[in-house]
Amino acid sequence: MKDRFDAWVTKYGPFPDKNPLNIKTQSERKWYWGFRELHLTYECETGDLVSAYLLIPENGNKPFPAVVANHQCAVDCDLGKDAVVGKAVLRSDQAYGFELVRQGFVVLAPDSINCGERNIKQLRPQGTNDKRRCFDAALSHISVKSLYLKHLWDAIRAVDVLESFDFVDSHRIGMIGHSLGAGTTFWAAAFDTRIRASVLSCHFLGGLGVSGWGHFYRQSENGLYYHELLSLIVPRACLATRGRKEIPFTLQGDFVTSEEENSVLEWAFKLGGHWCSLHGVSEERMQVQFFDGGHEFPEEQRNYAYKWLAKHLEG
Repeated sequence: MKDRFDAWVTKYGPFPDKNPLNIKTQSERKWYWGFRELHLTYECETGDLVSAYLLIPENGNKPFPAVVANHQCAVDCDLGKDAVVGKAVLRSDQAYGFELVRQGFVVLAPDSINCGERNIKQLRPQGTNDKRRCFDAALSHISVKSLYLKHLWDAIRAVDVLESFDFVDSHRIGMIGHSLGAGTTFWAAAFDTRIRASVLSCHFLGGLGVSGWGHFYRQSENGLYYHELLSLIVPRACLATRGRKEIPFTLQGDFVTSEEENSVLEWAFKLGGHWCSLHGVSEERMQVQFFDGGHEFPEEQRNYAYKWLAKHLEG
C-alpha cells in the first residue's frame, strides 16, 4: 500500500525540497482565557507564504502536546483559519483550535492555499467565497499537479513548524480538521508518521487527482480506499466523527447513499482496529462515531475528540 501511495505522490508531484521556514511573528496578543495568540507567517515552499495563528497555553507543563488544526472550505474560503480560532461567530462548531488551546494544547491553525489571508489576488479577491476561485483555479499557481497533494505538503510543513518550537513536545503532535480539513488530516496522517493522533470530522476522503476533488475513491479510477489509508496510519490513532445524514460527495467516489458510505466507513475502521490488535495495541485507537446530524461538528463530538486527543497524546 505504501508503494501505491508513493506512486500517487510521484505521479502528481513530486514534492518540492524542504526550504527554510523563515517563521516570522507579525503580531502577538495575550487573551484572558489563558493563552497567547501569535499571528505568524512562514514559507511552506520558497516564496509561498502561509499565514497562521499559533495559540500557546499560559499554564501547564512544558513541552506541550500540539495539534495542527485544519479549516474547512464550504462557504468559508475567505474566513480560513479565523473560524478555527473562534473569530467567526456564525461558525461556532468550527472553533476547535480555540477550544483545544484551552484544553492545554499548542495549536497551529494555518490558511490553506487561496483561503483567508493566503488568497491569490488575481483569482479570489478577499471577501469572496466562490469555491471554483478558491481551489480549482489555483492549480496553475501551485508547484504540484494536484490540489490535495498541495494540501498534504502544507500539512507536512505545518508539523515542521510545530517541531521548531522548544515548548512543543515533538513526540506528541496530532492533527484535526473538518470537511476539507478532515481530508487534509487523513492524507497527512497516512503519509507523515510524526502525526501520532488524528481527528476527522465529517466528509474526509479527498484525493490526489488533477482536479480539486477527483481520482481517489472510484473503482474505475483505481482509487485509494478508506481501509488502505488507515493501513498506513495503524498503529497510530485515528478518530472519525460523522453525521448519519451526511450526503455523499458524488465527485469523490461510487457511493450513492449515506447508509452505503457509512457502512463502508464503519467496516474500514473495524478492520483498522483489528490491525491495531495485531500490532499489540488497543483496537480503540481506530474509532468511528456516528451522530444524528449532517455536515457539522457538534459540541458533544468535539468534546469527545478533545478527550480522545489528550489520551492518545499523553506523555
